[in-house]
Amino acid sequence: MRISYEWLSDYVDLAGITPERAAELLTMSGTKIESILLVDLSAIVVGRVLEQKEHPGSIKPLWIHQVDVGRGQVRQIIAGAPNAVAGSLVPVALPGTTVPSGTLVRDGKIAGEAAQGMLCSADELLQGEERVPRIMLLEQGEPGESLARYFPLEAIFEAEITPNRPDCLGHLGVARELAAAARREFKADFMPPYIEGVPPPAAELIEIAIEVPDLCSRFVGVPVSGVKVGPSPGWVQRRLRAAGVRPISNVVDATAYVMLAYGNPTPVHDTAQPAGPRPHVPPARGAQAPPSRACAPARPLSSCCGGRRANWSNAPSQLRKPRLRGKPSLHRQPIPSCRWCASMASRSAMASRGCSRSG
Repeated sequence: MRISYEWLSDYVDLAGITPERAAELLTMSGTKIESILLVDLSAIVVGRVLEQKEHPGSIKPLWIHQVDVGRGQVRQIIAGAPNAVAGSLVPVALPGTTVPSGTLVRDGKIAGEAAQGMLCSADELLQGEERVPRIMLLEQGEPGESLARYFPLEAIFEAEITPNRPDCLGHLGVARELAAAARREFKADFMPPYIEGVPPPAAELIEIAIEVPDLCSRFVGVPVSGVKVGPSPGWVQRRLRAAGVRPISNVVDATAYVMLAYGNPTPVHDTAQPAGPRPHVPPARGAQAPPSRACAPARPLSSCCGGRRANWSNAPSQLRKPRLRGKPSLHRQPIPSCRWCASMASRSAMASRGCSRSG
């Protein structure tokens, strides 16, 4: 599980507790931290693009930018993405700077034109993954300011959560462990007030259909109106990326944010869809076989059990006692059409070869 150090600071006062110390406290309390990834953007500055033009002498598509990096300095920077047009605010790594992804920026020339820095992408700043290479655009800032003013020091923990601690599958649970280990005040309500029998606001707008009340006695849904789908705020996207989730939209991101905070999945239903304001809560389909063991014969029964997987004796004799001639090979026996028979045939063939992995 990926844990954001900056997110934990919402619930615990981490003043004087470095990411390394926080990881040590969590490990000693039972939440093992396997690795720490520090994301420090203090060496990256804000730049404003003054001019953009295509590189005249490059075979590959490149663009030359004149960028104001503060203190009256204008740098010529070449980039391979055209989205940083004039007036855009961009993160700039000056020569001699090592970006968080590990790249060292050098002063040089590209196809005969001076290159005096690098316009950074979200990938290079460890702020997310872009499917298409593009320069990261900033929403605020002044040329020359450190990016750390808008992107605080972040540390991403890789934690091992044991099965007996499902309460630590969310940032709230991990923050509670850290608060107890550091003897700091826990600033959040881990358990919301119990509202048994109290209908949620505007409950008359939706009707939840529970198919088997004996298995699910309560399912709460709260209607939200006036929603406009769009991108989430930058701080929400930053936290989702730190936790390993790609931002999609404000509605979807809100459900992911709640899941990462509480460790409890929260689905969203659109009442404008054909299902309407009546979401169904069906039981688990336990009667159906798992997909990995489903038997759907697509070949003659001579090469498959035909869907009869109750026990090994139901399989044809050529699978139970494979007759192999010459060099043993799985390709010399009938190819089962279901995964269960394929697995059993593979074990039988390995046993005939004396394979140590046959068990």
